Amino acid sequence: MKKTLLFVLPLLVFAISGCLNVAGRPESILKSLEKEVLRGNVDRILELYAETVELSTTANPAGRSVTKIDLRYYYDQFLAAREISSYSLDVESVEKPSSGQAVIYASFTLTFRYDDRDYSVSAQTSFSLSKVNRKWRITGEWNNPILSIYEPASQLPE
Repeated sequence: MKKTLLFVLPLLVFAISGCLNVAGRPESILKSLEKEVLRGNVDRILELYAETVELSTTANPAGRSVTKIDLRYYYDQFLAAREISSYSLDVESVEKPSSGQAVIYASFTLTFRYDDRDYSVSAQTSFSLSKVNRKWRITGEWNNPILSIYEPASQLPE
């Protein structure tokens, strides 16, 4: 019994610490986003975001702040009207300018069906992340293939 415990305990500690390290890495949030988009689970997608997100697109490079209410609308609209065949986010690099902050540069491929036609989109994207209560949250995005469809090309002056 003692020999088994001496063997199993270090193995268990190693496995748990390895899992926590992978889950604690900022790029793990992209795998979660990819998985939840493919499942069409908007509630789980929104858990990955901060309360307010800076959204920038090629049509609106200056960007604007959007809330989770906006994000819910965009994802609901997209996922209700389209059948996603595939979605992948491939991390190219991760920068950590400070503790609790990260910027991830990635490429994406999104294939979906809309109005009986197939579409495929591939491009570069980036995500700004902040650690909130020991969990990474998306605080900014540039060129999200789903959100870019609904983002206005310019913002009216306030």
